Amino acid sequence: MPRSAVRPPTRRPAAALLALPALLGQASCDHGKRAVEACEALAEELRCGNTDFLDVLNCDQYASAECELGPYFDCLEDAFTCDGGVAAFTDGDCAALSTCD
Repeated sequence: MPRSAVRPPTRRPAAALLALPALLGQASCDHGKRAVEACEALAEELRCGNTDFLDVLNCDQYASAECELGPYFDCLEDAFTCDGGVAAFTDGDCAALSTCD
């Protein structure tokens, strides 16, 4: 086979790292830590006026989460608006994603 016909393997290091805890059977033990980290990352991404989103989101409250809350923070990011320096989260559907039922 000519060298140009050989395709290198697709590399997805970030995806592999995210899947690693599940592959090791440890996914349930770090939900709280991952939730706090996801919340803090979201707080750093959001910008609107002089609002400190670390205070608004109170990320430490998620430290004892017993389930994956990534979809909740994705929803908050999608629901975020900033109009004239006033921040708001407009989509009420996010709250349902914030519980571990």
